[in-house]
Amino acid sequence: MADQPVDFNLHHEQHRQYQKHSKQRTDAFRQQKQAIQQQMQTSSESHERALAKEIAELKQLTKRHASK
Repeated sequence: MADQPVDFNLHHEQHRQYQKHSKQRTDAFRQQKQAIQQQMQTSSESHERALAKEIAELKQLTKRHASK
């Protein structure tokens, strides 16, 4: 069985397509990561505001109860 000649043009084109596909997937994952980080930040800030509000309410209740 004779060795077939290597088609470097085809090889390079396949390699370019693979690199393009890999870059697209990397970019998509990077965007997903940023979206998740933003969601986590927003959620964290929301929880912090809720806790601050609850603490303020508890302080007010404590003051009212202590003054009775």
